[in-house]
Amino acid sequence: SVNGTAASSPSFSTKLDFVRRSPVPRPFPFLDEFSFDKRASTVGSDKILEVLEPLIQPKRAQKIQQVCDSRTFNVLPIVEGSINYGNISAVCRTSEALGFGAVHVINRGGRMKQSARTSAGADKWLDVVSWGSTADCLQHAKAAGFQVVVTHLREDAVDIADVDWTRPTAVLLGNEAAGERRGKGGPDESFNISVAASIILYEAMSARRRLLGRSGDLDADQQRILRAVLSLRHQ
Repeated sequence: SVNGTAASSPSFSTKLDFVRRSPVPRPFPFLDEFSFDKRASTVGSDKILEVLEPLIQPKRAQKIQQVCDSRTFNVLPIVEGSINYGNISAVCRTSEALGFGAVHVINRGGRMKQSARTSAGADKWLDVVSWGSTADCLQHAKAAGFQVVVTHLREDAVDIADVDWTRPTAVLLGNEAAGERRGKGGPDESFNISVAASIILYEAMSARRRLLGRSGDLDADQQRILRAVLSLRHQ
């Protein structure tokens, strides 16, 4: 689920997140520290996996490992001011399917429209973070080392195929009430936010595979930490 907030600090979507987060902004957000009580000492991902992995069904364990193998946190979709929960869910589904590890949502307090569409459980595989301020979200992204790409049609706009997707990149997707535009469309170049996300994120994934050989880029330690996070979420 996505939790909206009017505050400037981020909130996190999954109550089962016992993992501690890096106090310094960075693309991979998790520390190798898990705590189940604020007063308790922490344990590492190895201990979490030692306890949980024997309890997880083999098919689910295989899925978790496949997710960790293919994940990157170096492409960050940011949904700004969306008034349709269904479109946020669609962005989450697309992001998860293409191997991106996080989605940030900026909700400045507007009324969210409900939708029959769901995230199909995609948010259980993602780090979904909610912000109450565009400025705070983008400041966090820039401090983490992301270049920020904003999806608007302008004379001097760079085509999405020309973006260097090998760099950590945050993609700001705007309100679907106004639509998003891509420079080489037909007479009506405006796209629904979920369609725009699909086009842009597929290009990002394809470019990373073409230039890097694969889109996923977590090292062994990051994969182990993420495996522990996902094992906790899927108990």
